[in-house]
This record gives sequence, C-alpha cells and structure tokens, in this order.
Amino acid sequence: FYDPIKLFYTYMRGINFAESQIGISSLLAHFYSYGVPMFSTSILPWLWRGMYDTKRAVKMAQQLNDKVQEGLAYGYLCMGNHMANKPSEAIEYGRKGIQLLSGQGEYWELGISYHFVYDFNCYLSGKLKEAREGNQKFQAIARESKSLQNLGWALEGQAKIASLIVNVDEKIIADVKESAELLLKTKDKMILIY
Repeated sequence: FYDPIKLFYTYMRGINFAESQIGISSLLAHFYSYGVPMFSTSILPWLWRGMYDTKRAVKMAQQLNDKVQEGLAYGYLCMGNHMANKPSEAIEYGRKGIQLLSGQGEYWELGISYHFVYDFNCYLSGKLKEAREGNQKFQAIARESKSLQNLGWALEGQAKIASLIVNVDEKIIADVKESAELLLKTKDKMILIY
C-alpha cells in the first residue's frame, strides 16, 4: 500500500502539529529531516523545499545537541545533493552523517548515508577504489547488525562497482543474487530496478 497524497498530507500535519504545539524539539527536527524524501518523491517535486527543511533539521539538531537527528539530516542532504547532481556536496554531507551515526545503533539511517556516499556518489565521481572500500565497511556493519535492507543495498552497490572496474567473479554474482533476495524480502523494489 502506497498512497503519496495521504503520505504527504500526514507528513505536513505532523510538521504543523510539531511546530505549533511542541516547538523546537527532536521530534520537529526529525520531521524536517524527511524534507528531501517527502518533497522529492511525493506529489510535489520540490527538491528545493526539501533541502530547505532538511537544512533546518541540521540547525535544530545542532541547537539541541542531538547527534542522531543531525546525522539523519545529513544523510538526507546527501540524498538531495545526489538528486541535484552535486556528488561532491553529497559525499561531504554523507560522510558527516556516517561520522555522527556510527556507533549510535541507528542502522537504517546510517545505511542511507553509506548507500548514497559509496553506492552512488563516489562511483559516479569515478572514485571507484574509495567506493569499493566504503562499501565493504557498509557490508560489514550491515552483516553485524543484521540489517537486511542495508545489506541488500551494500551487496548491490558492490556488484555495481565491480562491474565498472571489470572485476566480476563468482563471488560478485553470488552477491547480486543475495542482494536481490534480501531486497525482495525487505520489499525494497526501487533498488531492484537498478
């Protein structure tokens, strides 16, 4: 079930409630963090607005000294800069997200930063060695934390990188199969399209 209109409406109601009833808080920063995915994948393709809200989340999280919310927001700024075809900025924001979220136990959010830094922006920038090394760290974290969706992303990214450096072997083929199984199991159909 996916209804982008209801999703967007619910998101905006949550922001309005948090702004009017709660004010500056980790909850409001959390809502603002989702600006990029909400405004770039829902009914209003306003990436500029998503970036604006997500930058507000960073400032609010810094004000609250909330490293988890700040790291989450940086991960989504990484995603937004990827969408805006700004890989250098995306890598910078994503690395900040990784630094802040590492060791916090927020594996899905950490996975957003790893995925967009190493599976998209490094390899699109031609930094294939860096992409491969970062992705190997991502795989290790995903396996250790048993984060199946992250592991699916990491394996898919590693296969993509291997194909670009013409280093496809039996292990990479097995990784692609495992990635597809994990992404189907976690119902992440977007990555399977790639």
